[in-house]
Amino acid sequence: MLSLANPIIAQPYEIWVSPNGSDRNPGTKDKPMGTLTMSVRKARELRRLNDPRISEGIHIILKDGIYPQYEPLYLRAEDSGTKTSPTVLRAEKDSKAIVSGGIRVSNWKKVTSNIPGLPANARGKVWATEIPSTWDEPINFRELWIDGRKAQKASSFNDGPLDRLIKSDSIKEELWIPVPGIALENASQLEFNIIQWWTLATLRIRSFEKIGDQVRLTFLQPESRVEFEHPWPMPIDDSMDIYRADTRYPFCGNSPFYFSNAIELLNQPGEWCRDIKTGKLYYWPLEDEDMNKAEVVIPVLENLVHLEGSMDTPVHNISFENIEFHYTAWMRPSY
Repeated sequence: MLSLANPIIAQPYEIWVSPNGSDRNPGTKDKPMGTLTMSVRKARELRRLNDPRISEGIHIILKDGIYPQYEPLYLRAEDSGTKTSPTVLRAEKDSKAIVSGGIRVSNWKKVTSNIPGLPANARGKVWATEIPSTWDEPINFRELWIDGRKAQKASSFNDGPLDRLIKSDSIKEELWIPVPGIALENASQLEFNIIQWWTLATLRIRSFEKIGDQVRLTFLQPESRVEFEHPWPMPIDDSMDIYRADTRYPFCGNSPFYFSNAIELLNQPGEWCRDIKTGKLYYWPLEDEDMNKAEVVIPVLENLVHLEGSMDTPVHNISFENIEFHYTAWMRPSY
């Protein structure tokens, strides 16, 4: 009698990861690893050893949950797969795996005391919590998300028609504007935002000097240099008749602007502001938001994945499948 054994079908080597796992685990489905970083490192070691178990590829499988990143996931040339043995990072079937560059903020309390600089219409409506710290230093951040919605930084953008620049001096690196309708002379960490055609310049204000019915502004470096050496678009462009605001290009002329990033501008629901001096984060909730239940996230990591290759040794045959990437920061105007 002749019997035929069932053929063995080769499968990719699996490394399982779970938010509740441990990097001391072997990476099996029952004993998953805990971080993407260490799972990639394990895959890298298997490739270095040319382990025969990876002939059909390596699958790093993420179970349901959130994977907070404290540094980018580095993928280098030595992590590369091949056409027959690719490396795949994927979510488990029917699960939701989120790689996050943010941290959650909780312990919100409604502010009942007077906050210096807070507009009168916001008093009694603002909530506050401590800014998270690392090594006793408050985290620097520029964005805030409430229940998956990006909140608006306190600004003068929605306070009515935007004022326009009066004068620009590229030699002295100064801008002149009309006196604002709100007192900002003593506002700390105030930013100036210029809408220049297709660009938006964000500048940290260095000095704010009222002279008659105008205000002279100067800015911190390096953004001051970048702004005033720009060949195009210019903040004020009325040097030629064809570019004057009242002729064939009505969108040219003096650029509109608004202020942001000061407690004095926190005057509408849905806006937030941080105060580095007091270490407090302030938010005026929308009507349907409950700050005792809201998921509040601060993006702190600018890059979630970093590919490091070269022309001679590129990164290749690595793919991501059904993984969500959330909450990356944009910190350039803060430097």
